[in-house]
Amino acid sequence: VPFRLTRDIIDGMGVTGVDGVFRRCCEETLSVMRTNKEALLTIIE
Repeated sequence: VPFRLTRDIIDGMGVTGVDGVFRRCCEETLSVMRTNKEALLTIIE
């Protein structure tokens, strides 16, 4: 599903915008994906 981070979505995130919970969730997701890279590649292939 394509995702576009529009101004309306950013405004809905409140005062911190993309620098709050959203950024932390993105960083944690990337960390988990890097840690489990082999499992993800197995599933994708």
